Amino acid sequence: MELVERTLWRGGEDYGFHHGSACQPGRRRLRMSHMRFRVGAMLGVASGAVALGVAHLVSALDSRASSPIVAVGSTAIDIAPEWLKSLAIRTFGAQDKLVLLVGIGAVVTVLAVVLGVASLRRPRIGLAGLTLLAAAGALAALSRPD
Repeated sequence: MELVERTLWRGGEDYGFHHGSACQPGRRRLRMSHMRFRVGAMLGVASGAVALGVAHLVSALDSRASSPIVAVGSTAIDIAPEWLKSLAIRTFGAQDKLVLLVGIGAVVTVLAVVLGVASLRRPRIGLAGLTLLAAAGALAALSRPD
């Protein structure tokens, strides 16, 4: 990570990281923390996409298995209280399942970003978290053939 930061910072003026001829140390740290966050977020989303792809591949090995996201959504519907299901149907109508799937995608994306940022300091946390996400999706898909 330091090599990436040094390489990007060395060419900082070309990339628009600072506007003046001299950069104050405090501002440089702030810009570098923003860059670290962006790099971590991008790594997390990319890793999350790979984890989701692996979960889809594992579920494809069993011809009865459904998509991991659909399986997680079905499980969420099964464990939700009846009043919440009724509220979702009244609020979203026929699009309630679409809203549920978009919400699951948003939650997975946020978790992937958080794990990506955390993995810059502690790579094992990111790897373990993304492995758990992929395993949970694959397990849901394999345990709920639809």
